[in-house]
Amino acid sequence: MSPDIVETNDQPDAAQVAAAAAVWARAEAARIVDGGHGADSEYLDDQRRGFVDTMGRDDAWLTTAVREGEVVGCAGGLTDDAGALYLAYVAVDTPWWGEGIGRCLLDAAAALASQRGAERLVLTVHDTNTRARRLYEQAGWTLTGRTEQTPLGDELVEYAFALSPIAAVPANRAQVHVLCGPVAAGKTTLAKRLADELPALRLSRDEWMLRLYGLPYDDPRCVAALDPCTALMWDVALATLRLGTSVVLDWNHWSRERRAEARARAQAAGFDVVVHYLDVPVDVAVERARARREAAPVDAHVVDDDGVRHLATIFEPPAPSEGLEIVRHVAF
Repeated sequence: MSPDIVETNDQPDAAQVAAAAAVWARAEAARIVDGGHGADSEYLDDQRRGFVDTMGRDDAWLTTAVREGEVVGCAGGLTDDAGALYLAYVAVDTPWWGEGIGRCLLDAAAALASQRGAERLVLTVHDTNTRARRLYEQAGWTLTGRTEQTPLGDELVEYAFALSPIAAVPANRAQVHVLCGPVAAGKTTLAKRLADELPALRLSRDEWMLRLYGLPYDDPRCVAALDPCTALMWDVALATLRLGTSVVLDWNHWSRERRAEARARAQAAGFDVVVHYLDVPVDVAVERARARREAAPVDAHVVDDDGVRHLATIFEPPAPSEGLEIVRHVAF
């Protein structure tokens, strides 16, 4: 259940800060209890004061989620000088856990970061906070490998969420970029943007297949030609990578198996894979498929509404457990 209002303020008033601080303290108390410890009132008071002090800084921002007139969730933090938005606090009041409010807060933070031109968001979380970590990973956040010890001896782990396609790419390092998402989600549009911005060589399997064979994707002869065509494209991709140029493989790596195959091919040659996940609602994909059919492009296959909806049911969203870097695109 989404909140009634999600509002972001650069200069939140005292009432907003106090309400959000109370939510943070209650959620922190629940986390401690879930971990098998008692919630110390002095510690929670310190946490609440720290929240208020942080929100009083000039570079602070605060997002609140409101249900039935009450603040039920918050995300707040600071803007750093390295192109990142830092989330110091993310919390949902305990009666509202599991209602999708945390995801709404993360999406609002991503929208704010995009408006400010930030390339990524960063946060730290207790390594034992499995509930929060599951939320971040499902939302496309990835571990950076950085850790920190708290004064109480706990370990914090750092997560990052890349907003810019090139934010996740180390300088002067060729990589394989693959795309996944529902059919007609806009993968080719994104692939072309990536090719321009990285820069990279874009290899479109639809374009190759149509120009070489001129067959629709559901023709048995097309299916028979697909593997040798893909193998040739990988040969071109690997040769390009060895020259120091990244590649964008513009076809749908819609399943875990396909992504694992791409990872194996790339890593066998010494290169890493970045997965670009277009998290687009099915209804949006259907509308885009209709627009594609009307445009009748010569270099792309067309799919009807039923086909888009059916293929969406077998699509397997990428997960951190696959061992791949994932860049989630929430609005494209």
